[in-house]
Amino acid sequence: MPTFFYKAKISPREISEGKIEAENRSQAVNKLLNQGYFPISVQDEPGQYGEGFLVLKKISGHDFYVFSHQLAVLINSGLDLLSSLNTITTQTHNRHFKRLTAELAAKVKDGDSLSKAMAGYPQIFSPFYTAMVRSAETGGNLEETLNRLADYCAKDQELRANIKQALVYPIFVASVGFFTIFVLLGFVVPRLSSVFTDLGHNLPLPTKIILGLGKLFQNYWFIILAGCFLGFFFLRAQVKKEKVKKALDSFKLKAPVIGEIAVKIELTHFCRGLFTLLKAGVPIGTALETAQGIVDNGLIKDEIKKIREEVSRGIGFAASLKTCRYFPAFMINVASVGEESGKLDESLLKISQEYEADTDRNIKMFTKLLEPVLILIMGLIVGFIVIAMLLPLFQMDLMAK
Repeated sequence: MPTFFYKAKISPREISEGKIEAENRSQAVNKLLNQGYFPISVQDEPGQYGEGFLVLKKISGHDFYVFSHQLAVLINSGLDLLSSLNTITTQTHNRHFKRLTAELAAKVKDGDSLSKAMAGYPQIFSPFYTAMVRSAETGGNLEETLNRLADYCAKDQELRANIKQALVYPIFVASVGFFTIFVLLGFVVPRLSSVFTDLGHNLPLPTKIILGLGKLFQNYWFIILAGCFLGFFFLRAQVKKEKVKKALDSFKLKAPVIGEIAVKIELTHFCRGLFTLLKAGVPIGTALETAQGIVDNGLIKDEIKKIREEVSRGIGFAASLKTCRYFPAFMINVASVGEESGKLDESLLKISQEYEADTDRNIKMFTKLLEPVLILIMGLIVGFIVIAMLLPLFQMDLMAK
């Protein structure tokens, strides 16, 4: 049962604060009144979904797809919105999403619209999702819009899954390589160092370097690991800073091979999101403002903002694209044809499909090139360690002869 945080007067000069369990806010108010309290404010308990809670990561894109699809099917079957939300609450297996749908149902029961209820959870429902539902409520086509949202979630999940799948093997190769190097330097090399020390003659420079690194890893391996972890979290914190993020975004777009993939991924999200919004009847100015939030790269966000400002001044969408740097000629030409024929939304869908296919091909080609490069780099490092440890033996053999 949801918990609410209340502030209420219990006497003319005394105010009480605390928590109360209730099905919804109205029931919480009634409970307080029955206890002789005069409620000043009754809000969701701090730390719940509306304030950026930690279980956000436990609600996946697949959950949103299932939620959108199930809600569309239930509404189409003749159930009202509240009954549909209650049905989904009883059927869902994700306890975090179950709690979320129960709270949405409670807010709808209190008289809120679905979009208003969703807007109370900005860390879960994106402005794009909420804007789509709000537009559907205005146009009376909630079922159709929910089906479009389900399709959008499915396509987005498919694109992300393809990227992750393509990167699994290179990440595995790099991880195994680093682990091998760490074991060699931290455990194998130090065991052999005593052998070379007993030789009593000058060791080759590569051997001295490896022995020094081995001693460093043996004595301070825990500090090195801790430093790696701290470095990771430090870099993660730095990336969140606006200046660092912009520099990183710029690097992503300018980097060879990776830059082209990054641009096409962002444009795929942008075009599919804009298509979904326009198809739902959202005005293009509002659609551009909402679709701006779908894009992750700050530089492309700025260009979309520029496009929205030009469109608001009466300039055509395709003409606005021409003034921007990261929108390719293919997209401009297809959008121009779609705008002239009055089918801009369909043109945007075709662009997103084309870029999605290109992204899939480019990622597969990139990972095929990356795999042998990683193997070569790791092989050279391991080979250098092995040769450095064998050099003194070769030197002894030459001296013996």
